Amino acid sequence: MHAGKTYGLHSSPDSAYCADPTMSRLYNESHRVFQDHFDSRRMADRIEQLAVALEFTPEATAFIESRNMFFLSTVDDRGRPTVSYKGLACEWPSGRT
Repeated sequence: MHAGKTYGLHSSPDSAYCADPTMSRLYNESHRVFQDHFDSRRMADRIEQLAVALEFTPEATAFIESRNMFFLSTVDDRGRPTVSYKGLACEWPSGRT
């Protein structure tokens, strides 16, 4: 397991982010142009290393399982985000249709 953890996720050099420093799962070429211009590529790479993950840590899994609901957010390969509710079915007050 990689040393960096954040947001209850963990990453490994082989699966969660690209080991090749010229490749990115989070940033495209237009992002990289700005990062290079403002000398922030190293910081961006570190954020990607810590934040991009494919699985939850055991601690995060235990926490989520102890809740009766949570929101899950993902981003597809084109950068489009989605957030979905996961949990108990909503109950309407009596008399509401």
